[in-house]
Amino acid sequence: MTVSKTGLHEFDRVLGGGLTTGSLVLLSGEPGVGKSSLILEYIRHTQRQKILYISGEESESQLAIRIKRFNIENEDLLICY
Repeated sequence: MTVSKTGLHEFDRVLGGGLTTGSLVLLSGEPGVGKSSLILEYIRHTQRQKILYISGEESESQLAIRIKRFNIENEDLLICY
């Protein structure tokens, strides 16, 4: 089991030190606490990795606006909403 730092201190703290290779992470919480912002910041920081982002709260148009605002350009980003 390999744990890798994400490069984002607060995200590493939430994850208990970093991401475990091959893991699946589920973030939950009340609307508006910053879950999507945290994930999008991570995606922006690691644009060379394949990522599947599944959103249960935001519509396609909401995600598109947020991704544009975070200036994310990752051809390996897969999104389900």
